[in-house]
Amino acid sequence: MASGSNKDAIIAWEGDSKEVLSSFPDAAKRNLGFDLRLLQHGQQPTDYRPMSSIGSGVFELRDQDGRAWYRVICLSRVKDVIHVLHCFEKGSRETPMKDIHTARQRLKEVRARMMRERKYGNEHSRPTHVTRGNVLDDLGFSPEQATILKFKADLYQTILKHARKYSQKQLQVILAEPQPRVSELLNGKIANKSVDKLLYYAGRLGIEAKTKFSQTNRQVVRRQLAAAAR
Repeated sequence: MASGSNKDAIIAWEGDSKEVLSSFPDAAKRNLGFDLRLLQHGQQPTDYRPMSSIGSGVFELRDQDGRAWYRVICLSRVKDVIHVLHCFEKGSRETPMKDIHTARQRLKEVRARMMRERKYGNEHSRPTHVTRGNVLDDLGFSPEQATILKFKADLYQTILKHARKYSQKQLQVILAEPQPRVSELLNGKIANKSVDKLLYYAGRLGIEAKTKFSQTNRQVVRRQLAAAAR
């Protein structure tokens, strides 16, 4: 699952997958968006499973709440591109055949497009949408929500990178937490983590925070001032 690449992957959204994921409840969208961000960095997502019934190299990212199960079906990274084949929600653990069929069809189209690119050296068809930067900026969050989530994601990602060097028994000592809390950290969801708790874990792991802030999105401020002047 982890690619080991130092280059952020591009995300190619097939069909209506981006619109569907963007319509999920905020908690599910945060959790699944964080797993996509880990994939962009070549790291292992927190909750996934292979989907060999759809095709080789296909896996699903998973989340759920009291209402539904949320799924994002992806093709493993190919030449620094992650293809999101299909996003959907379901009412039980079983994956509906219509969603399996949709993912298979889109996988077929992606592989045909790759074959044409290898043969002709250019793109004869393109995915519906492409994310070239941080995926958390491209899921319909407000600017302030995206800023908070990106900060949490960078912090949580760093914690996971260092925490996975140790056994769960060692982490119980390092973090001064019982086993269920350690398991929740390693396999949990970003929507359930507070910044304060993540900073506490970072300190226990000896991680020094060196943050950098810059005003790169000034159009947000201009829009707010323009709206207030009407």
